[in-house]
Amino acid sequence: ADGVDLSRTVGWFTSVYPVRLEPGEVDFVDVRAGGDAAGVVLKRVKEQVRAVPGDGLGFGLLRYLNPATRPALAALPTPQIGFNYLGRFTTGSGRQEWQPVALGGDMDERMPAAHILEAGGVVRDGADGPELSLMFSWPGELLAESVVRELGEGWVAMLTGLAAHAARPGAGGHSPSDFPLVLLDQGQVAELEAAQPGLAEVWPLSPLQEGLLFHAMLGEQALDAYSGQGLLNLLGPLDTAVLRAAGQALLDRHPNLRAGFRHLAGLEQPVQVIADRVALPWREADVSALPSAEAEAEADRLAAAELARAFDPAVPPLLRFLVIRFGARHHRLVITNHHILMDGWSLPVLLRELSTIYAAGGDPIGLPPVTPYGEYLAWLGRQDRHAAREAWQRELAGTTEPTLVAPGDPARLPVAPGRVMASAGPELIAALRALAREHDLTLNTVVQGAWAMLVSRLAGQRDVVFGAVVAGRPPELPGVEDMLGLFVNTVPVRVPLDPNRPVIEMLTALQDRQSALIAHQYLGLAEIQRLAGAGATFDTLVAYENYPFDPDAGPEPGSGPDDTLRITPAGGRDSTHYPLTLAVIPGATDLRLRLTYRPDVFEPDQVEGFGRWLVRILEAVAADPGVLVGRVPVLGAAEWVRVVEEWNDTGVGVGVGTLPGV
Repeated sequence: ADGVDLSRTVGWFTSVYPVRLEPGEVDFVDVRAGGDAAGVVLKRVKEQVRAVPGDGLGFGLLRYLNPATRPALAALPTPQIGFNYLGRFTTGSGRQEWQPVALGGDMDERMPAAHILEAGGVVRDGADGPELSLMFSWPGELLAESVVRELGEGWVAMLTGLAAHAARPGAGGHSPSDFPLVLLDQGQVAELEAAQPGLAEVWPLSPLQEGLLFHAMLGEQALDAYSGQGLLNLLGPLDTAVLRAAGQALLDRHPNLRAGFRHLAGLEQPVQVIADRVALPWREADVSALPSAEAEAEADRLAAAELARAFDPAVPPLLRFLVIRFGARHHRLVITNHHILMDGWSLPVLLRELSTIYAAGGDPIGLPPVTPYGEYLAWLGRQDRHAAREAWQRELAGTTEPTLVAPGDPARLPVAPGRVMASAGPELIAALRALAREHDLTLNTVVQGAWAMLVSRLAGQRDVVFGAVVAGRPPELPGVEDMLGLFVNTVPVRVPLDPNRPVIEMLTALQDRQSALIAHQYLGLAEIQRLAGAGATFDTLVAYENYPFDPDAGPEPGSGPDDTLRITPAGGRDSTHYPLTLAVIPGATDLRLRLTYRPDVFEPDQVEGFGRWLVRILEAVAADPGVLVGRVPVLGAAEWVRVVEEWNDTGVGVGVGTLPGV
């Protein structure tokens, strides 16, 4: 059983079950000679043996005790050949006080033979190395000894050929059962082995990874919106060789950081291909000779150039390091990666591990074993997708039109985003947290409700849908909080806005519906939108960035006042393909609201206005959560005139300064 050590347990653990082997068209002369046919036979037999359900463990129960399956299995032909591999044993040096004369034993001649021919093997480790012994037993009246000896000689000849083939350079390779998370044939496996030297794993993609790969392919002609950067100031003495070794150790520890992404002919879904070893792309630059302002400008230019350099999704790693030297005790680490590799929750984990490995001189031995990202993908494959589809269909039933705040343009290519910051100050954030505590709400729910009211105003709709980023880390997966990878998912959030309903009731209903969907948040957005139709289409996104790590409080490599490297954040760059995205960053004394937008769709002062309106909505909700949705103030009189006359082409009439009652 998985996770159970039975190596010192005495008992009967063997099982008997039928195995069907079909080698196919094979040149057996070439097999005996150790040629390519030997490799073909090995892989075919390997696949057929691995295809036995449950390693044959349940066959006896189904054959003899299950009334539903017993008749069909009893009608099958009885195998004439039995095979039993006894395993590998150490025979010892002969100096023990006692030891068995031989492994196994004799069968009483009165016992009925289970098979016409019983074949078996055992490997014994002796002073001269391992030795394979083959054994036969049979009813003497049914088979002549000469026939069995001929079979044995043929068996040895075939084994000799297989061993000779295995010793050839380049022999071996994978077969489809080595990659249980995807359905491949041998030709597709060979294609991947040729494309990716040192192939280690083949995994499916998570739903969001599939979406990001689609946008990355669009990025061949334009900026990839999902390439991002994290910037860190490294203050103190820095050994760049050790830092580089620490970065390489991260790639060696986490298989998914070595992933490339490919489409295969005959396979509907793309796959991620894991190499067993990938070198960390590393670059160093020195701006220490420049004046301070010029050095910062040059560092910004270098980082921007790194971000603009597109990743090829098929060529791992989709990650690179740049170290910029400002002085002997001041460096900046620029980590550029594609979002398809990892999410915002993963970056703090990466930085924590990088810092720990650096402090250990580049050796990761002090870190706990990694739970591979493949475990999460396997978890995804075990979920009840039918139940998830039904849940999302119920949630989005009745939505009939998209919720769009920007004019649609399918041919619009990605562009460098603009950013605007707004903030809920200490008094407002304290009031919002008190409101959330009093009514058993999360702060995220309160912000989402406020965003829904703003989107309602911008789109001129009562029933709005926007996207939300969910963490996606299943708590039942051991070690998930310390895993690197893309776990987040984008799902639609539907908020019906009845102007005569109190805001607090709207927020409570919103949280209740979101709670009911938690178990189904893994389903891909494209599939949800196919199920729900046009009503699930949106062009705004909300991300609540409550990351469990503060770079200022992270480990500090080195020891002593003269040998301490202090790590502080220096900003970052990320974006999405949506025209308007709200990132919510909760702090101890404020709530930062970062609005990222497409500058070819919105003007900066428009987005600044969105930020002011959102804060105004939050203030109104904090002041009176019982206020009716339709009476929440959004615009002042001057802003109202500007929006209606200068920005709004919809011609939708709404009451001055309040949410729409359309």
